[in-house]
Amino acid sequence: MIEVKLIRLVIPPWNSPCSLSGMLFVIMPCRAGPHNPPSERGKAKAKTIFESAVNSKFAEKIGELEEHYQNQIDEEVAKVQEDLTDKVDTYLSYVVEQWTKDNELAIERGLKSEITEDFIVSLKKVFEEHYIDVPEEKYDLVNEQQDKITELENKLNEEISKNAESMKEVNAR
Repeated sequence: MIEVKLIRLVIPPWNSPCSLSGMLFVIMPCRAGPHNPPSERGKAKAKTIFESAVNSKFAEKIGELEEHYQNQIDEEVAKVQEDLTDKVDTYLSYVVEQWTKDNELAIERGLKSEITEDFIVSLKKVFEEHYIDVPEEKYDLVNEQQDKITELENKLNEEISKNAESMKEVNAR
């Protein structure tokens, strides 16, 4: 059976021999007084009880502080993550816009060729459904037209270059 005795804390003068973590305390059982000093065993028990209470309170405060700072860290991480997400979204939007501007002609040509190809495939299906027969040599008509268009574009570019050179010569005179 454990017996618990009441104790009282008395703050002694600064030159006292008892010290706990830089603070001076004399821990005495209640039956002790100025004329009846506490025994060494009583002092040791009181010191152990007091240290365990201080350590318990210390551990509790450390836990509270860790939780508080962990919450602050989590909030800051969330803010930074949101800010970074916004910046990345803004940058990607800018990059896509620039790419679209730089490749506008290629995109337009790609869409036109895709629409033309879809139209030809659909037209072929209509012909097949209604039993309209197109000779094999006519299938290469699109490729021939594409080659002709490319040839005409090259000729146009050559003429534009010649015209620009002629304008430079005229302006130089």
